[in-house]
Amino acid sequence: MKQSRVFASLSALGLLFACGQENQGAPAGEPASGVPEALPGIPVAAPLEAVDPGTVVAKVGEEEITEGEVQERLAILVAQRTGGQGMPPELMAQFRQSMGPGVVDALIDETLLDAQVTEAGVELTEADYEAQFRGDLETWMLYEGLDREDFAERIESAEGVSVDEFIGSRSKDDAFRRSVRHMRLLAQVYPERGEVTPDDVQESYDTNLATVWTRPAMVQASHILFEIPEDDEEAAAAKRAEAERVLALARAEGADFAALAKQHSEGPSGPQGGDLGSFPREGVMVEPFAAAAFELEPGQVSDLVETQFGLHIIRVGKRTEEVVIPFDEASEAIRWRLRAERMASLRPEYLEDLRPDAKIERL
Repeated sequence: MKQSRVFASLSALGLLFACGQENQGAPAGEPASGVPEALPGIPVAAPLEAVDPGTVVAKVGEEEITEGEVQERLAILVAQRTGGQGMPPELMAQFRQSMGPGVVDALIDETLLDAQVTEAGVELTEADYEAQFRGDLETWMLYEGLDREDFAERIESAEGVSVDEFIGSRSKDDAFRRSVRHMRLLAQVYPERGEVTPDDVQESYDTNLATVWTRPAMVQASHILFEIPEDDEEAAAAKRAEAERVLALARAEGADFAALAKQHSEGPSGPQGGDLGSFPREGVMVEPFAAAAFELEPGQVSDLVETQFGLHIIRVGKRTEEVVIPFDEASEAIRWRLRAERMASLRPEYLEDLRPDAKIERL
């Protein structure tokens, strides 16, 4: 099975890109969810508490923070925790009660930084925002080992836009832009502490060479899953016979494996033609499944493979061998990430300096 995996936010800018997030316990893993998506604005299925969104819950100087802003931020948190599915109304009330105060504090901090952005005269152009988003995206893809062509195909399939159009659209997100302005402010306040030296980049590369910059051999595979009843021998035998029949169809010349998976697979990946994406030999799929997949050449179909999830017919689409990303290719992404991490680490310190002189009211 694929282990639960959520890609980290890019450059601490409040974006969560969910590619390949899986539920532990899914049959032999499921395909990547598709497209990185900026969370701000994702609606929550269940309504929040019946409080007027215009109610003022805090003030920073003359700036007001409303219940509507708190609800919007809570919706983002709910989407993160539930994959956008929302929460039942009874749980939402508890969530608002437990998480609301922290959300208000976060909005107060952002409002304090907004005031300093204005005072410092931090201004960015459309090109600046797009460049920041593009840099974040390129860095994220390199760290996560995502192929640019594959990413472009996912964007095209899910949203019907090119990567450039995706960047142009997502770089206009208000929360993203706010975070970028805050980062630029911190770079202006702490010019020396935010600098990343060539030695810093080299040290990071060397430290992470084995875990980040050495990419293991991978296979891209699809499967057809047949769930075998445990307490009904007759039904289990019938299901095994069905699996043998479909296996013969899958091995026939000109067979459309994806169509067979859509028709016969009982796994959640069935509607996607059984596509499981790419995975390494160890640590992602259950052992019998991984072992069988890595014995196949591209285009080959396995025998029936039995795991705790049932019987699988596996087809490998492509293989990639282990590769080490060279320093020259990784250095810019490392520099980009280290600088973002340093800016993020300076944020709490700067806010501590601002709070004593700030007029903050929690209502």
